[in-house]
Amino acid sequence: METRLFIKEYNSFYKENKEKLKSLCIHLEDYTINIVTLEEKEILVEWSILGWTIISVAGKTNGFKKKTYESLETLLKNVSLAFDEQWIGNLLKKLLKYEKKTRYQTMYDNYI
Repeated sequence: METRLFIKEYNSFYKENKEKLKSLCIHLEDYTINIVTLEEKEILVEWSILGWTIISVAGKTNGFKKKTYESLETLLKNVSLAFDEQWIGNLLKKLLKYEKKTRYQTMYDNYI
């Protein structure tokens, strides 16, 4: 995932949706995305070298398939019922554009 584009997309998304958000945190070191809506609904998604994993939805760590998916696209197809807020799904779909082309590239390579 290219860090510069990831940040640009995050800033754009935040401007478009800030009235719906209580908080939105993205940690670039481990590509963790934590979204909390005004209704206290939270989705925590994490990227690792193994792929994308939903850690929790609305504060719950169960009720969805706890599995690591190769891409966000695959994750969304398999756990779409967990996303009752369409705009959250839209954010994750946008991030697909910036996913690493070479999954085994190190995080260090993004800064070179």
